[in-house]
This record gives sequence, C-alpha cells and structure tokens, in this order.
Amino acid sequence: MAPGFTSPGLFFIGTVVPKEMWFLKRVFEGARGAGYTTFVEPASGAFAMSGLARQVGKYGKVYVLESSGERADRLARQLRTARVTNAEVLSGDPARLELPDSTFDLALCVHSLADQPRRQRTLWELQRVLRPRGHLSVRESLRPGRYLRRGTLKSEASAVGLVCREEHGTPLAYTANFRKPA
Repeated sequence: MAPGFTSPGLFFIGTVVPKEMWFLKRVFEGARGAGYTTFVEPASGAFAMSGLARQVGKYGKVYVLESSGERADRLARQLRTARVTNAEVLSGDPARLELPDSTFDLALCVHSLADQPRRQRTLWELQRVLRPRGHLSVRESLRPGRYLRRGTLKSEASAVGLVCREEHGTPLAYTANFRKPA
C-alpha cells in the first residue's frame, strides 16, 4: 500500500486545464457527499490540483501520482504553499501502482494514457485498482506528441476486461467510458 493512502473512492489519472474542469465538476459533485477520495496522475500543477481538491470537498482527498520524485516534491511544496490540505503527492509508475486491489470507484484519464510507454500494463493496473462495477473514463484529443485512437483504446481496454459503456465526441477529440464487470 502507498504511504499515507487511507480510503477508497475516485481515481483520476491525467492533466487538467481550466476548460476541462466543467467535465470533472459533474463527477466530483456526485462523489462529494459520499466522502470519496480522488487519485490524480500525472499532475499539471498546484492550480489544477487545488481545484480538484475543492471539488471533492472536505471529506474527500486528492492523491496525485508523479512519475518523477523531483516533480512530486515540487508539487507537494506548491500545494502546501496554496494551503491545500486534502491532497497528497505520491511518486511512482502508473504501470506499477502500489495500491490495493478494488480500491476506486472511478478512474479518469485526461490526455495522459497515450503518453504511457507501457499503456497496456497501465490499463491492466487501472482495471486492477477499480472496484467491481467501477468506471474508467478516458479523454483524448489530437495534440502534439502522441494520440490514442478510439479503436485502439477500445481494443486495449477490452483486452484487460473493461467493457465500453459509451463514447462521445469526434475522431479528433473524444471521451470513452468503460466499466469493470461485477
């Protein structure tokens, strides 16, 4: 188990920009009353993380996973300076999550899954830490660097046991939602 990891709830993997907060706000509003926690990877800075921490409310918690210890330390300092008390920064590899099985109700991957060098292993790890009937939502759009085609994602997610529930968007920018069977 990761140091300081305490309770189950939501799982988020990705970067967040202010224009995407509307998407996340709906998810967090539904989870806030239930006291869910949130796990975030990779971090996009203290501004976005403090926004997520506010969305989960005082009973939720944001866990941020950074692949680099140096970036994790920098983000932890920024969050302390911003007086964000319900966020914790962890360092590790998303393809080898040191977290218990069946922990999270929801995993959100926003513009990050395509950048994972071991994407299939990362998807397997996400499936492992999702609770039965847990959800994975992947947001992807065409951008410099890597782009994960929807068909490729659906095939890779299916290979680890996730079932596609719904899809939104265009071939250049989409959200695909999956569910872990019971």
